[in-house]
Amino acid sequence: MNKAFVTIFLVSLLFKGMAQPKRDYRERIDLLHQNIEKYFFDEGKGFYREFDQRDSNDKKTHSYLWPLCGLIQAAAETDAADLTANYTGLVLQRLKPYYDVTPPAPGYNSYLLPLAKEERFYDDNQWVGIACIDAYARSKDERLLQEAVGIYRFMMTGFDTAGGGGLYWKEGDLTTKNTCSNGPGVVLALKLYRATREKAYLDTGLLLYNWVINTLSAPEGVFYDHLLLP
Repeated sequence: MNKAFVTIFLVSLLFKGMAQPKRDYRERIDLLHQNIEKYFFDEGKGFYREFDQRDSNDKKTHSYLWPLCGLIQAAAETDAADLTANYTGLVLQRLKPYYDVTPPAPGYNSYLLPLAKEERFYDDNQWVGIACIDAYARSKDERLLQEAVGIYRFMMTGFDTAGGGGLYWKEGDLTTKNTCSNGPGVVLALKLYRATREKAYLDTGLLLYNWVINTLSAPEGVFYDHLLLP
């Protein structure tokens, strides 16, 4: 085939592609939502699955909390774009089987409580709280604010002055304070301050932020993953 013809053909395809309208994002959002409900939600048990395959070798076939942290944030953004009536409320309802009222403060278990008692991670909980406070900023639903406040209380049970301050990664493990649990802690505290103007939240946000900067900043301009204790 003539090289000049091939070149002209490819260039024409390029311009044809450029002339196409932008992808229909609404259509893609709807498709993702439908597929999540179709392939990952177990109607019989009322839980989300960890995998779409039914023959997984993993004995825990239903979802851990961590993947659902992304789903609750997606729900809040979907509602913010006025694409559903109350997707955030629906996902929160489905998170209830993870909710553990064990002292010192209620928080979300990393796996379904009816199936297995697992650890409670501060960062997992923080992302649920962030999604709730984002949704509250839009809807002014007091229940969403109280959900975020409750997660803040649970988060602060992971704070002490070992290593100069900061939050631990997960409940009961006093060996590591991580960027992944302190960064979202800053975000949650500051969003709560913006919503309520209660100075205690601002103080917490600044306290955690300064600890991360002073303790976990690496000379290369990035952040260390965690501080090991002692």
